[in-house]
Amino acid sequence: MATGQTGAGQGGTPSLGTRPRRRTPPVKEKAMLRDRLLKVRLTSEELADIQAKAEAAGLTVSDLARCRLLDYRLRQSGPERELLLHLARIGGNINQLARWANTYKGRIETIEMISRLDEIQCEIKNLAGDPCS
Repeated sequence: MATGQTGAGQGGTPSLGTRPRRRTPPVKEKAMLRDRLLKVRLTSEELADIQAKAEAAGLTVSDLARCRLLDYRLRQSGPERELLLHLARIGGNINQLARWANTYKGRIETIEMISRLDEIQCEIKNLAGDPCS
């Protein structure tokens, strides 16, 4: 066979020209099958806004609408996930410090550390938009 032609290869192996067999998608349970359509009239600006929000959330427009209308929890965006990861790490460090302070309650270093923990708590509240009292 000349170069560039397709056909059966030697030894019964398929050649590059054949397409792989498609696998059928799994059948959804009847309760989860979404077979109803909700139509909504929008202005061009509203549609663009919805599409931008869906893209920012990493969702399709349908998924975004479903989440909002059915009170599902939306997935976090990349920056949101990163911020939550940092807060979790800070929380872990604070827990370690609090455990140490509870172990060595009588030392002067403990009092200084508790004071610093109060400052950190105030800074975190300020980041969340809740000023310290």
